[in-house]
Amino acid sequence: TTKSCKRWYNFASSSYTSCFQNLPEPDTESIRQSALIYLDEFDETLWYNEPVCSILNGEKLTSPSDTPSIITQNALSNPNGHQHMATKSQVQSLLSHIQTYQSPYTDIRTQIRTIEQSLLNEHAGLLVGNQCLDFQKQDGVTEIEESIMANAVERSLNDILLQDE
Repeated sequence: TTKSCKRWYNFASSSYTSCFQNLPEPDTESIRQSALIYLDEFDETLWYNEPVCSILNGEKLTSPSDTPSIITQNALSNPNGHQHMATKSQVQSLLSHIQTYQSPYTDIRTQIRTIEQSLLNEHAGLLVGNQCLDFQKQDGVTEIEESIMANAVERSLNDILLQDE
């Protein structure tokens, strides 16, 4: 015989629908103002002077001086900065780290939620501004608003799912 198991968090259950209640209300005006300040103060040489690169254990993996950086382009194919390409040795170091890393945590919800809080609040202007500059996005503010609310739903759903494990 098979044992029947009722999941109390299934779609349309009271636990499920409770995850969509009391969502945070993003401070749209603050997000918009911080994006405008970021854009007004943006240094167009920044992405050239501080190229995109991989980071491993807090160390930037930059290209050797004899290896040129590539020029990055925005959504309209206009040059907008530089990127360091990882060397074969750096790629191997990244792969090794990914394959062997053992987290000291079994539940990283607290750490992830702290990062989300920082990104979507203190750094929202930077995110919106960079989307505007790099991807030519016209409404990054709405994306941040939606993300703040959707993340709250996802956190609640994750919590009730993990309670069942």
